[in-house]
Amino acid sequence: MNKIDDANGKKILKALSKNDNLYHLDLSSNEISGLSSEGLCEALKENKTIKSIDLSNTNFTTTPDLIKAIEDSPSLINIDLKSTKVSDGNIFIFKLNRGC
Repeated sequence: MNKIDDANGKKILKALSKNDNLYHLDLSSNEISGLSSEGLCEALKENKTIKSIDLSNTNFTTTPDLIKAIEDSPSLINIDLKSTKVSDGNIFIFKLNRGC
């Protein structure tokens, strides 16, 4: 495990909402949890370039707001939630089909 916790995870995700040069964000194997979910929702609403996010091997949880933000994200293609505490226990990797 790495040392990025929820306080720093929120800062990173807030920066993501304003970054238009980042295409992949890897926060895997860090100490972030569902407390960072709100920051990710906001980032996904604002960021128009992010294509892939890896949250595997964290204590991250999903929420209805996060599911909606993932579905509504204009650029997100893949979000890896393997080995997380997702709400329904069945979601591991979202692969979103975007019409090209």
